[in-house]
Amino acid sequence: MKHNFQKLALILMMGATPLFMACSGNAKQTASEGQTETEAEAEAPLEDETNTSPTTLSKPLEGDLAIYGLTGHVSWMDSHVEGEGSVVWEFDRNKRMTLMYGNYTAELFDSASIKRDESGRLLYAESSKYQETFAYVYDRLGRLVKDTYTHENEKSETVWEYKGDARYAYRIHGKSNVGGTVQTWDDTYTYSDFDEFGNWRRAEVKRKNGETMVYKRQYLYYQNHLLH
Repeated sequence: MKHNFQKLALILMMGATPLFMACSGNAKQTASEGQTETEAEAEAPLEDETNTSPTTLSKPLEGDLAIYGLTGHVSWMDSHVEGEGSVVWEFDRNKRMTLMYGNYTAELFDSASIKRDESGRLLYAESSKYQETFAYVYDRLGRLVKDTYTHENEKSETVWEYKGDARYAYRIHGKSNVGGTVQTWDDTYTYSDFDEFGNWRRAEVKRKNGETMVYKRQYLYYQNHLLH
């Protein structure tokens, strides 16, 4: 599973659905066959979220949602560059990824290699199937500040910079080395159009070469917290 490293870093900031369907209007959660919606919700009660501001965090980010700066009980995320195809993620009720870049994590990660911190944030994972490693570093607010990816003779490191206690990174830069060939990137981000959980739905990315791109996200949430 080879990656374009610059695009991989961009995808992380953007953004497979077993129980949900996305639509252009309000979406509705469907209960498992034979269950009422009330019964389905009672199976996994979810705590109320306090991180609803799109600009600051009231408590540290948790679980794998921290990698993408997400709050609320996100079940599904679609992200894409305007005019291009989508990338899809899925998360379980414990805020752990079950689908990543179109790959089921149960098949992608070697379970014995997975390491998490006390807040459930993913720190490290290996994939013997693809000869890859993934490593993540977070700050005191649970924000991603560095990720490292390796594949055979390839390695990339990406750094995420924030202003104060801002929820989202304003600058993402890094470099990759593929068999001795080095690539670098240095991008700045401006966010707009947030949902009720403060998760952004539009980001403008300006690259060092002057190129501008627009990324968009869509989300679905557990416990009937479904937005478009």
